[in-house]
Amino acid sequence: MKKLALLAALAFTLPARAELVTYNFTGFVFNILEGSSWVAESSVDGRKVNKGDKLKGSFTYNTNTKLVSFEDRHEWSKLATYKQSNAGNVMSFSFEDSGLAFRFNYDTITTHAGTPDYIRFTTAQDKYRAEIEMGGNNALDGSVAIPSRLKPVSSYFVPPYLSLEDSTVMVNVQFTSMDLAAPVPEPSTYAMLLAGLAGVGFAARRRQARC
Repeated sequence: MKKLALLAALAFTLPARAELVTYNFTGFVFNILEGSSWVAESSVDGRKVNKGDKLKGSFTYNTNTKLVSFEDRHEWSKLATYKQSNAGNVMSFSFEDSGLAFRFNYDTITTHAGTPDYIRFTTAQDKYRAEIEMGGNNALDGSVAIPSRLKPVSSYFVPPYLSLEDSTVMVNVQFTSMDLAAPVPEPSTYAMLLAGLAGVGFAARRRQARC
C-alpha cells in the first residue's frame, strides 16, 4: 500500500510541459459598437445583448501553437502571430440575462507587447475575434514564446477587458475576475501512473501466488 501511495505521489510531481492553458472569467458588458455607432443594446443571433449584461466563460490556448511571424517594431512594440489548426485553442462564454452562448475554436493567436499589451484570438476566415487588453504595458514580455501565464494589470489606460467582435458588432466586456484553471496532468503522466499501478498489482499477485 505504501508503494502504491508513493507511486501516485511521484506521478503527480513529475514536471509538466506548458501546453494547454485555461482561464475562467466573469465580467459585464460596458459598451457595444454596432457598425460605427455606440449603442445601448444590440441583437446577436436573434437575442438582445445590453450594456450591463453579465457573462461568464473560459478560454484555452496552446503555448506550442506554431509561430508564423514576429515583428520587432521598436522597443515599445513587438507583435507575434501564431497559427495552427486543431491545437486545442477554444473560447466559450454565455450571457446570463439572454442565455446567448458561444463556443468557437480559433486557429490564430496574436500577442502584442506594447501600449497596451494584448492577446488576440481569431477564428478561421476571421469570423470571430476575441481580444484581451491587459490594461497597460509590461503585461507581456515581448518574447517570441506564447506566455504560459497572463498578468492583466490596472493602470492609467483602461481596466483589463475583453473585446468580442464579429463582422457587425463589437461587445466590450470589463472583467470582474480572470482566474487560471488548475492544470490537468498530461496523458503521458496518466499513462506512467497506470503502468506503474499495473506493475504494482502484478507484483502483488506474484507474491500471493508464492504464498
